[in-house]
This record gives sequence, structure tokens and C-alpha cells, in this order.
Amino acid sequence: MIGGAAAKPKKRSDRLLFRPALFEGWALNLVFSGVCLAAMAFCFSFFSAQQPGPLFFLSFLVAISLFLPIGFFAYRLYALTTASYVLTRNSLRLRWGLRSETIPLTDISWIKTPADLNQDIPWPFLPTPGAYAGKVTLGNGDEVEFMASSLKTMLFVGTPSTIYGISPRLPSLFMTAYERMLQLGILTEAERQTVRPADWFVASFKNRIARFSAPASLLMIALLALWLGFRLNHAQFVRFGWTAEGALRDPVPAGNAMILPILSGVCWAVNFVAGVRLYRFDKLKRTAEMIWGASVLVCAVFLLSGFFIV
Repeated sequence: MIGGAAAKPKKRSDRLLFRPALFEGWALNLVFSGVCLAAMAFCFSFFSAQQPGPLFFLSFLVAISLFLPIGFFAYRLYALTTASYVLTRNSLRLRWGLRSETIPLTDISWIKTPADLNQDIPWPFLPTPGAYAGKVTLGNGDEVEFMASSLKTMLFVGTPSTIYGISPRLPSLFMTAYERMLQLGILTEAERQTVRPADWFVASFKNRIARFSAPASLLMIALLALWLGFRLNHAQFVRFGWTAEGALRDPVPAGNAMILPILSGVCWAVNFVAGVRLYRFDKLKRTAEMIWGASVLVCAVFLLSGFFIV
């Protein structure tokens, strides 16, 4: 049960899996994403009805820029869905989206609730239920990194280098499990491992196909949107090509054509992120390259389809 008090950590041998509360974060980020999608649809509709000029290009830039907040809230949904805190007899592994940290239990100095701390800790950028994520620096120079979804279940994990803010759905049970792992004793010394989202993208952009795919795809999406804006200026209806018999298809509202750059952008974003995720595995690097290459072909097909609108 999502966020329910009866939820139990998943157990496998001496490995305990805890998750944060999900419902509030899912609901809020879905609402934010829906508002941004509606605003983008309005901007594309407004843009397609303008005469070429400053207002035309300004509305186009606003519509395109809304892809950024949509991607931001979509990533928050993904991070919350994949978030986990795994306790073993030698380590605590934190995961938040593409970010993960493996902390040896010997590196953990303390675990405290916010009330137990002797200082105020600032919140990271844009803190909302389901997304207390990011890094802040305290006045004494200590760093605090949040991977949490709720203030109600917040715990702080102290290590020599960084303090981590987490929020297991059942914090008291998490504390009990941590104490139990310490009592059982450490079998082997765990290795400290740090993986950041930037590491994934930096590694991907060392690949020449990824470096070509991203700018080429975005350029075609922009050209498609601009072409449709000029082509459909003040048009009430359009026809999407011809039938197999050579006759023009039935007319549809001109604003419907603006779905093409939106779909093209969504396809590119999904392909790009999927490629970045797969590229970290040696056996799947070739698959990632194929996905990046396919995104260029998909955007080219969308661009070409824009020239068949009559």
C-alpha cells in the first residue's frame, strides 16, 4: 500500500530494501507535468496562428522552452519511482533516479532525525513532497545531499564527507534494522561507490553517435515547428497527404498539425534518455548507439511528413 503505515521493507537474506512514500510526490509532479503540457499546447496553438514577426518567434521559443520543465518534472517522477534505501551487513546503498551512493557501514557516524540535529539545514532547490533532492552547503562547510520524498519521515545519515537526507517510509523500522545489522557484524569491507547523473551523460557524449544525434535531432524538431508555423499561418484546415487512390485526405483543424513537433520531441527525449541509460553497460553500448541513430531517423521522418501537409 503506497505510503501506508502497514508497509514492510522487502527482505532477502541479510538485505533489507526500504522505499520512500510515493503517493504525494506522484500526484504533485503529475499535476505540474500536466500544467506544463497544457501550457505548451496553448503556446503551440497560439504560435501557429501568428503572422511571421517578433510575436511569432517569441511564442515559438516559449513553446519549445516548456520542454525543459516537462523533462524536469518527468525526471522527478522517475527518480521517486526508482528511489530505494538498501541495508546490508556491510553497506547502505542509496538510489534516487540516476544518482546512487554505496556507503560502507563503517563510514556511517550517526543517523538522526531533524529534531535531533543541533543546526538548521537549508532545503535544496524547489523542495516539494516527493522531491527533496539536491545538495546544499552548511555554514561550517559540511555538505548535505537530499534523496528524500517526505519531511515526516526524514532521517539524516552522517558520514565523514557528506550528510545524506533520506526518508524511508518507516523510519523507526529503518533505525531498528540498521542497529540489527551492526549487531550482526560486518562480513566484508564494502567499497565506497558514487554514481551521479552527470557521469552518465559525460560518458555518453564521449560517443560520436551521441554527439551527432542530439544536435541533429533538435535542429530538425526546430525546423519542423518553424516550417509548420509559416505554412499554417492563419490556415483553418489542412490535409495530411493523399490516400492510396491519390485523393486528398479529409481536412482537419490546422492546429492539429502542431502535434508533429511535439511527438517528434517526445520521441527524441525518450530515445536519448534510453540510450544514456543503456550506454553504461558494456554489453548494451551497441544497442544505445542504435537507439541514438534511430532518433535522428525518426525526427527526419517527422520533418519530411511536415512537407506533405497541404
